[in-house]
Amino acid sequence: RDAAALDQLWREVGHWLEREERRHGPGGRTLDRKTFLRRLTALAAESSLPRSPAGPGRVRVLSANQARHLEADYVFILGLGERSFPRLTPPLSLFDDQERQILQSADIDFGAGDLLPEEMLLFYQVASRARRELILSYPAVDQRGQELLPSSFLLAVRACLHPDAFKGKVEQRRMLIQGIDDEPLSAAEIRVRAAKNYKAGGLDDPALPTDLRANLQDAGKLFENRFESKYHNAYDGLLRNPAVVGELTSIFGPERIFSPTALEEYISCPFKFFLHHVLHLEPLEEPSEEIEVTRRGQAYHRAMARLHRKLKASGVHGPTDAVTQDVTREMTEAVEEDVRRAPSPAAKELWRLEGRRLVRTAERYVAQWRKFLKPWLERGVSPQPDLFEADFGLPTADGSPPVGPLVVRIDDVEVRVSGRIDRVDLVELDDGVGFWIIDYKTGRSGHYTGKALSEYSRLQLTLYALAVEEVLLAGRAARPLGLAYWLEGEGGPKVALPGRAAAQWLDDGSRWRTIREDLRQWVAVLVRNIRQGNFVLQPREENCTQTCSFGQTCRITQARGVGKEGMLSLPLAGDEA
Repeated sequence: RDAAALDQLWREVGHWLEREERRHGPGGRTLDRKTFLRRLTALAAESSLPRSPAGPGRVRVLSANQARHLEADYVFILGLGERSFPRLTPPLSLFDDQERQILQSADIDFGAGDLLPEEMLLFYQVASRARRELILSYPAVDQRGQELLPSSFLLAVRACLHPDAFKGKVEQRRMLIQGIDDEPLSAAEIRVRAAKNYKAGGLDDPALPTDLRANLQDAGKLFENRFESKYHNAYDGLLRNPAVVGELTSIFGPERIFSPTALEEYISCPFKFFLHHVLHLEPLEEPSEEIEVTRRGQAYHRAMARLHRKLKASGVHGPTDAVTQDVTREMTEAVEEDVRRAPSPAAKELWRLEGRRLVRTAERYVAQWRKFLKPWLERGVSPQPDLFEADFGLPTADGSPPVGPLVVRIDDVEVRVSGRIDRVDLVELDDGVGFWIIDYKTGRSGHYTGKALSEYSRLQLTLYALAVEEVLLAGRAARPLGLAYWLEGEGGPKVALPGRAAAQWLDDGSRWRTIREDLRQWVAVLVRNIRQGNFVLQPREENCTQTCSFGQTCRITQARGVGKEGMLSLPLAGDEA
């Protein structure tokens, strides 16, 4: 019957594709993942198989709509949890926002209206179909294991009856995953009982099919290695199969170009790197009623790059009062570009609201720039913005020859790194060229610290400095004077390195030389581990699942208590290379 249901779904998908081709020509049209998932879910919810033959001893499983006019001696109503029954949200639609707007402009309204009256009538009709006994049920937890409240309809039924009416008639069953105490009545319950009693000989149950017994034996081995062994192994990311390691060595070989972000991801959690960059898993994007941080940051970056290119071309190298008008104009134009691209009226309005906030931020830019320059001007040094959105190791949009990647060579390890630097400020020194790396950020200040750079848990700014020194300004005796985050919403420039003594590297370049050599060694260690298949499940952040897109995939909550050993230490020590 499962195969028949799948065939029916494929037929529904085929009908949908035929309609798409009639409307949009051969091949239909390209859909993004969110739209495709929404439409596929809508089709799956509406497609169904013909009823199986009725007869004695059968339990008919029907939707509430199918059962509302059928009587039976015993009626079970399942799923009476919050947000399930009554269902007050309309079913998923095959139409997207643009199509609904076209239909509404033609006075065709697909709005669901108030669903509660219809849901109340539906519940009454189903509940009154029982001739002898009515059983009401709701799940105690949702699919994430969170406690679930009963439906308002179930509470209303209880309120209609005397409390004594429920004495001895309310039963809470354990979830199947928790094991069963009664005699199993289905193949699933037999399987669960065998798994629960695995170590006590549960797999010796003669009722278990041979293939199921083999699967449970494999599952038991996985459990022992992942949740009972103190050492990482093949069951939690330590890959040792020669063919697999050979493939990884090929994929991530010397010709592979890494981004600083990818290397930082490996540092934070090797297993997350494995899911993202080896298996290429991607989380489904969920609709959001706010402007994504990434897109807001892109608008800010575009505005700043255009501003400084125009200022440089005009011979303006410092924060004059007139720059305020220039920066607000560029920010307004960058926001308007996103307004024009927004897919719906609501999205356009959200961008306009976000634009007003960004313009207010832009009005403070001149004061922030002066704050950044102050300690340097006191030393007679005047850094000037010179490079904007400077790429290395990335293809060019216009087809011109690209700038090569940063190449790190340590012993037998060769690593190529690419990136785009938001801004590089330069100043001529007696012994060469001094430069500042400036990275615009729209996030919170606490996420970007000099400590993270010093410990090598974040690599972006230090790798950018190395790339400027060895690639973008090669042959000019260039050296960094500072690495700064420019926090658009929290006060502007934040010197991450060398820290509070902003001009320290102007007088003493030895600290940067130490960082540079340790950075090279650390990058080589990271990539060597990637090529060797070391993707252990050992994230550095205690609460990583709160923000990680793969938090429900890795099972770190169950594994964390084992206390496995083998995490790479921070910062890099000489004996780790």
